[in-house]
Amino acid sequence: MACVPARIPQLHRRIRPCPTTCSSRNAPTEIINAQRSLELGIANRVVAHDDLLPAGLEFCAKLAAGPTATYGRMKKNLNLGETATFAEVLDHEALMMRLSGLSADSREAVRAFVEKREPSFIGE
Repeated sequence: MACVPARIPQLHRRIRPCPTTCSSRNAPTEIINAQRSLELGIANRVVAHDDLLPAGLEFCAKLAAGPTATYGRMKKNLNLGETATFAEVLDHEALMMRLSGLSADSREAVRAFVEKREPSFIGE
């Protein structure tokens, strides 16, 4: 298991948004529909209204069945990227990656891969 690189939010802050897409996301006069959100990368999936609840529940079930402790570490990394220095973020990310790599879920992922089966995570 690896954690998501935490430097992405910091890099985003350093890059000025382009006026045609990123800045327009914040314009109160523009209404962005689902398709446009997908095109801009604001959303990574769009579903019909009637499919929203089943799709949401399916997504939640996938998250719940995954390595939840590692997901938590990933979220901490992303949040830290908003306030910490680049060096602090890298140090924290290295620690979180190490903790994730030593976790029971990481060992289960490797076993499942070797045994060519779906992993059964426990959130540790």
